[in-house]
Amino acid sequence: MPKELTIKDIKDAKKIAKLFEKLTEAEKEIASTYISALSDKEAADSKLMKIDAGTAGRGIDI
Repeated sequence: MPKELTIKDIKDAKKIAKLFEKLTEAEKEIASTYISALSDKEAADSKLMKIDAGTAGRGIDI
């Protein structure tokens, strides 16, 4: 289930948009790639946490 956006999330997004306005096209590409990688890492870490929680106390090492 998607997380609902908070007022803080919206304010942060506006700050990020303003920062992006000042970047060159090359810098925007680098920043977008970095943000995408962070998102992928967060998703992978979340998936690992679910796996760890599912095996907790069963003597199963991952």
